[in-house]
Amino acid sequence: RALFIRWSRPDESHFVIMELSPAMMQLIIEFAYTNNIPVTEKTVRELLQTAGFLNIRSISNKCCNFLGDMLCTENCISIYQLTKYHFCIPHEQKAYKFILNNFESVETSKEFPQLEMENLCSIIASDHLCVCNEAVVFKAIIQWITYAIEFNIMNQMDAFDRPLIVARNAMAYPRFPKSILLATGGWSGNHPTQAVEAYDISTHHWVTPGSQLDRRRAYHGIVFLNGSIYCLGGFDRLEKFNIVQKYDFHTGMWSEVAPMHYRRCYISVTVLNGKIYAIGGYDGYERLKTAECYNLEDNQWTLIAQMNEQRSDASCTTLNNKIYICGGFNGTECLQTCESYNPLEDEWTLFAPMSIQRSGVGVIASLTCVYAIGGTDGNTRLSTAEVYNPRSDSWSALPSMHIPRSNFGIELFNGLIFAVAGFNGQTTTRKVEYYNIRTDEWKEADDMSISRSGLSCCLVSDLPHINEYIFPRQELHLLKPTKKK
Repeated sequence: RALFIRWSRPDESHFVIMELSPAMMQLIIEFAYTNNIPVTEKTVRELLQTAGFLNIRSISNKCCNFLGDMLCTENCISIYQLTKYHFCIPHEQKAYKFILNNFESVETSKEFPQLEMENLCSIIASDHLCVCNEAVVFKAIIQWITYAIEFNIMNQMDAFDRPLIVARNAMAYPRFPKSILLATGGWSGNHPTQAVEAYDISTHHWVTPGSQLDRRRAYHGIVFLNGSIYCLGGFDRLEKFNIVQKYDFHTGMWSEVAPMHYRRCYISVTVLNGKIYAIGGYDGYERLKTAECYNLEDNQWTLIAQMNEQRSDASCTTLNNKIYICGGFNGTECLQTCESYNPLEDEWTLFAPMSIQRSGVGVIASLTCVYAIGGTDGNTRLSTAEVYNPRSDSWSALPSMHIPRSNFGIELFNGLIFAVAGFNGQTTTRKVEYYNIRTDEWKEADDMSISRSGLSCCLVSDLPHINEYIFPRQELHLLKPTKKK
């Protein structure tokens, strides 16, 4: 409009627009009449540039949405720089976050050396950069510098100085972890607790955040799904719960969602295909074989097929689109049996029993196997562990934990299986240890602040206020060095 009305003579009928190709001009004119424009991988970048030049925000937004949907390790850098240049802030942030979370794959991509230095410095300086160690960052910087010098993008001193200074500053303290292990509730002392503790794996310390459970609970279940944690069942010494509460990390508020059909303490919980499953437990009268699943979209619980056995104090996990539950207590004896649930068939199937009865067991899946750890056989607390291979339908022994424990928290974190607190046969404990799947050995971790059993653990990612859940970096230098355990 400005070109036609203010920047041209009244008799002028031909206009030369240097920044637009004929193909793009045709798409723009057709869009003006139809309000429709095809966006493809071949046209999206030029179309975004054209829409930016002509200030057509609707086309810019459509292009940015398209770029956001095709985001991967091979193109995230070009998408980041493109959306940054065109002020598509939400999509720029999405691409930036993707680079931080997948840096070890991104730094080997063909696009990585083409990062502008300002953007490279921003990425390697971020506390949220996810790398196994700082050697990955150093290697990436050298790779980028080599490319910059080879292709005369900048002189040698410019190429070296800024990224290396930024890298040295970033190495002064550990970066923020992508995920945090949360331990919630449990039986501590003579009563249930509502205490929450967070394990910061980047510093190997437990932290007590400001948020707690909305009420005291023990022998409950907790899961993380779609940015919130859901706390299911349990009891407070007087009442067995069917209530389910949701904690929103953005608002810092607890709210109730639809209650379960059954009251369940000593419950087993897991997430499969975006749904929460509550299995077995104790309602105050009998051990349950019932199970139900929760759909977030309609805020509704639906009963599913019953298990073959009544089970409280069991533990379950998901693997290959199935739920695996092991051990537990049927009201009379501790169980050795195990079964799996196929949601497509709505059917439970028994599979090979464990080598020993395990109630208060911890069960977790990793890669292709299911791990069953600790518990009690009805007489003694167990430190033993075993692993199940679904392909051979068989169990194999694993190294034993350092201490026996039942009714403890369990979670998989960076290839490590954490066994958190529990009951050791004489008292509740605050001891924590982890099994390294790669090295096949157990190591001790930092103790919790309070001892407890009947707690529940889950892994939470991408927290909006992560500073509340990690050990203060400025206090790390005040810690006395500890011997490696």
